[in-house]
Amino acid sequence: MSARVAELTVDELKQIIQEAMEQKLSEMLGDPDEGLELHEEIEARLRRSLESERRGARGIPAQEVATTVTGKRFYHDESVSGDLIVYPTDRDGIEPSGSKVRIPSHTIDFIRAEIRKAGEIAMGACRDNPSPGSLGEKLRQQGKSPQFLSYVIPLLAKEGFCTYSKEGRSYVIRYTGP
Repeated sequence: MSARVAELTVDELKQIIQEAMEQKLSEMLGDPDEGLELHEEIEARLRRSLESERRGARGIPAQEVATTVTGKRFYHDESVSGDLIVYPTDRDGIEPSGSKVRIPSHTIDFIRAEIRKAGEIAMGACRDNPSPGSLGEKLRQQGKSPQFLSYVIPLLAKEGFCTYSKEGRSYVIRYTGP
């Protein structure tokens, strides 16, 4: 193309500049993975994933990925409006690992009611010794694991029911919605 710059539209000029920048960056940086070996563990994981897909297995949709209050990823089925099925992830936060965790809807309803009633409450997700007066202690008194909170609270926050923040070494939950 041998047009004069004055004859180009703004969009055409932007496109030319963008293409030139991409080309130059590619020349300068190259492929950052070039020359690196694929670790056997990663290669095996990719092969299992591809084989599973070939057999018709369905992957986990992106909308079913969430993070705990500490930032660890987990997968989940359903939502906090019914029974919640949680799939904790491996150390890398990529693959589901261990057993799935079922959190019944009545437990989620209990968590909602306690947050609504308190307005503000310590989370207390420690399974062995939740803080006195915390939501975790209340769950434990119901015979349920305080660790459920690690999965339920971020999903309730996502739907606008509550917020959470770290204060000192603890997390505090604040009721914000219906």
